[in-house]
Amino acid sequence: MYLSNAELAIHEVFIKAPIPTNSPDPHSLKSLHTFLLAAKSWLDVWLCVPPEHYMGVSFTILFQFCRALVDLFTLSTLDDPTWDRKSVQDRVNLFHYLDLLQTKFKRSSDHLGQDGEATIFSKGVNMIPAIKERWGPSLMEARPYLPTTEMANPTVHDTLDSPGDLKLDGMDDAWMMELFGFL
Repeated sequence: MYLSNAELAIHEVFIKAPIPTNSPDPHSLKSLHTFLLAAKSWLDVWLCVPPEHYMGVSFTILFQFCRALVDLFTLSTLDDPTWDRKSVQDRVNLFHYLDLLQTKFKRSSDHLGQDGEATIFSKGVNMIPAIKERWGPSLMEARPYLPTTEMANPTVHDTLDSPGDLKLDGMDDAWMMELFGFL
């Protein structure tokens, strides 16, 4: 995870600097591909961690988790003529990752079993549909025929107790949403 995060930090500069369109820089494109692989690798490792162990995870790891997700979204929607968004979305289905993360967060939250007490993981369960709703239009614009995973995973909305669970109006929610780049 730390190695992938280091690669994210190194190659993140290329996402902020546009690739010259008159003569694409192969080093920039290679860095973007390395950046993509690092973000995907980070999330793949995170998904291997049993949800029962999430409670012992440090804030640094949670921050890296948010960073990897936001980086994948950015790469999936990068508007640059030399960057193949379709290829990125073929390799990384962000909706699928969000579904897997929601399931893992639900398991972690259930494992903690704190009656009525909200944890970062129970908030994560409720935030993921809002993230999908916010990111969905950009992802669909980048690739209109991107498959939706809700049809393949009917339990996504079963984790919500009520429609009001999608409201993100608390102080902790604002803090968490800022990590995802929403504020």
